[in-house]
Amino acid sequence: MKDVARGLGIAILALCMASAARPALGTDTMDGAYFYEILLDTDNDTSTGGPVPVIQGTEPAPHDVVGIDYIVRVHTGLGPTLVFGPQLATTLPNVVARDVLKWNPNTTSFEQTVCDNSMYPTGTDGAGHELIEFGAPLSLLGGDISGARGVFHASISSSGANDYTPSFIIVGPLRSPALSHAPLALLGLLLFGCALWALRRRGWVAARTALVILLSAGAVWAAGIVLDGDFSDWAGLTPVVTDPAGDSSIGDPAEDILAGYVTQQGGNAFFRVDVAAPPQPI
Repeated sequence: MKDVARGLGIAILALCMASAARPALGTDTMDGAYFYEILLDTDNDTSTGGPVPVIQGTEPAPHDVVGIDYIVRVHTGLGPTLVFGPQLATTLPNVVARDVLKWNPNTTSFEQTVCDNSMYPTGTDGAGHELIEFGAPLSLLGGDISGARGVFHASISSSGANDYTPSFIIVGPLRSPALSHAPLALLGLLLFGCALWALRRRGWVAARTALVILLSAGAVWAAGIVLDGDFSDWAGLTPVVTDPAGDSSIGDPAEDILAGYVTQQGGNAFFRVDVAAPPQPI
């Protein structure tokens, strides 16, 4: 019984560590200086949904992207970053809030359906571009978004200046089974069984088995997107859309979109937008 208890404890600890970086849902809103969003026409019908005003480059005035059913938006700002312990002050940009908005034809407006105010850092690539990742449960977006029309959009909260990408169609399916409930349950059983066996055998066998457990857990979780500012889990994914550099409506590189990514995994949609430079406080 003692071996069983030890094995169960190790399995639970491993699963908790693997999921520790996943953000929790909140209920209030925290706006940052910049926001980045994807506009989704999930039924690919411009006669339904609502309008979103956009402008870029030398366009003389804002105009509408029509037929939008959902908006998934992130706000960025400066603030503390949680690193497995006390909050540490930082001057690096962070995602400070995420919203999902749904078009309501009765009120002819976009209404917030959820706000997630968990905080995590943005990232950079080798060329100094800023990378912002975000996501939402597919259940909040009407289900599978394969075939939906999308547009990435960046703006500053205090002005109408912004940039947007050409529209694109999300080609699917884009799912990875790594984060679905069944593989996670199997992973838990595998961790429990291997840990129990290692504890019973001990010695070099235990050491070897523990290493296999860690490598197996890491491989499974690395296959899925985690919103944590580490963009290694996006490796192998290609942009669904690119946008010319230098076409911000006010020449602001922090809202100058270069590329956008979309994937679906484990019942969630994940998005990433790359901009020319980090957002700064206004």
